[in-house]
Amino acid sequence: MQLKTQKLANYYKWLILLTILLQLMGAATRATGAGLSCPDWPLCMGEFIPDLSHGVFYEFGHRALAGIVAFGLLIAVI
Repeated sequence: MQLKTQKLANYYKWLILLTILLQLMGAATRATGAGLSCPDWPLCMGEFIPDLSHGVFYEFGHRALAGIVAFGLLIAVI
């Protein structure tokens, strides 16, 4: 039982770390003015993985990490 609790605690620690990283990436996206670099959703510039120029790198990276965090939260709730 203790091993299962430790694994769950480690999972939540990683999820918290990824959420903090997501917030930092959001701040970087805002600070660089890259918030509208991907005008469409869920694709970016009509592509699943776009050319990662300066602004698109921040915006698309933030989107990708947000998807990972959302999936992690979904798994945590289930």
